[in-house]
Amino acid sequence: MAAMNAKHAKAGDFEGTVLLGMALAALAASMVLISQAVVRYAAASTEDLAVLRVLGLTPRQALTATVTGPALAAIAGVALGAGAAVAVSPLFPIGSAQEVEPYPGVSVDGVVLAAVAVLMVVLVTLSAGLAVVARRAGRGRASAVAKAADRLGLPTPVVLGIRLALEPGRGGTAVPVRPALAGAIVGVLGVLAAFTFRAGAVDAAGDPARFGQTFQLMGWIGAGGEDFNPRPPAEWSRDPDVRAINDTRVGVISTRSASVPVFTHEQPFPVVVLSGRMPGAPGEIALAPDSARQIGAKIGDLLPVKGRATGSLQVTGIAFVPEGPHNGYAVGGWLTGDGFQRLFPDGYFKFHFSLFALRPGADLAKWTAAGLEPAAVPMQVKQIGNILVPPLALGGFLALLAIAANGHALATAIRRRRQDVAVLRALGFTRAQCRLAVVTQATTLAVIGLLVGMPLGIALGRSLWRVVADLTPLLYVPPLALFAVLLAAPVALAVNNLLAAPAARRAARFPLATQLRSE
Repeated sequence: MAAMNAKHAKAGDFEGTVLLGMALAALAASMVLISQAVVRYAAASTEDLAVLRVLGLTPRQALTATVTGPALAAIAGVALGAGAAVAVSPLFPIGSAQEVEPYPGVSVDGVVLAAVAVLMVVLVTLSAGLAVVARRAGRGRASAVAKAADRLGLPTPVVLGIRLALEPGRGGTAVPVRPALAGAIVGVLGVLAAFTFRAGAVDAAGDPARFGQTFQLMGWIGAGGEDFNPRPPAEWSRDPDVRAINDTRVGVISTRSASVPVFTHEQPFPVVVLSGRMPGAPGEIALAPDSARQIGAKIGDLLPVKGRATGSLQVTGIAFVPEGPHNGYAVGGWLTGDGFQRLFPDGYFKFHFSLFALRPGADLAKWTAAGLEPAAVPMQVKQIGNILVPPLALGGFLALLAIAANGHALATAIRRRRQDVAVLRALGFTRAQCRLAVVTQATTLAVIGLLVGMPLGIALGRSLWRVVADLTPLLYVPPLALFAVLLAAPVALAVNNLLAAPAARRAARFPLATQLRSE
């Protein structure tokens, strides 16, 4: 019972750590995207209050008025969010913890809810306040990209659209552009990081070899130093289904006050080596990662060991071992047959079995009918399978948040610069040219978000997956969410242009007389 409880606790700790990391990632992305929307709102509100400044509104009162709206919205938002979190709490925990949860149902963590609420309200308030201060002190700067586009002779609406995306402007029409750029980058980065991380989890959950289990079948031969079954017939090794068969004897040695189960290895049986190499001589050993960590050994160390006889072994590598009834795949070590014989000269072994590594597409039923057993699947495979859904939810959440933020950025920009557009219309701009300028603005934001966010998102997703691979442990293979990468550019461009469509229509239909009189 104690072992079972420890197993469930370890699984719960692992899945909880992964979920906590995703929650923190969602919180960080939300803070960035929400703050940039608040900055735009506050900057626009500052100009709207300019008339009241003439009537006697003090700078402090203007600041208070600008900050109050976002702060109240933040309070309402966190209240709704907290209510939603409590409402969905019966669906949690998920994964392995769901099987052993002693008190399922509604659960309220007041400390977490209060901390997030305070954090978001403070963030929104500070963002609004800083936006007002920056608005008073800031000046518009010309964009190098827009200058280059002008020198290349691109159409005027295209150059204007680039300026709308990259230049804040001056005076009453000024709009913060950096928050919009940050939102586009964070949106792409977060979505690709989530899907890249999930690609690693999908690969590992579907391939036990990532956990060192390169064999599919096992045949018992003996235990306690006595063989009770014959070894596999020689013709089995020549079967087209068979890649390799390993005659595996298992013993336990002690080194540095720790016990280490050891397995014999025969070439060409495949083994997942994390670093270094497999032993090639009687005086060498490859340790599993948890055993190496437990005894503080690294490649090149010379270990004093004791089995039925004493000796010394040099560590040549770090490698996974077969999952067994008394050990996990990260606990143990590999020896050559001669090395095992030196430590157990009387022929003793704890277990004796054959491991069968089959080729892809092999008929497992044929071999199980011959008396072989399917290989045990490590519980870590199931743990990884339990975290396949959260990255999808995180990616979808970040995508919706980025869409809302970018839509707000485009709508705010064209509303603040409607007078500039009216002036251009009076000078000869057509409605189609106005629409093209807004479309170019949206496309520019999407392209910058892709150019910066795609490589950073892939790198972040891979870094997070490496952390999980080390924590599990499992063989790290750089994941690539190919489908998400291929769709990122067309989807980002399409979504941004769809978001820009209403703004483009408004820009083309602004009543010139009204806007020019207000100018």
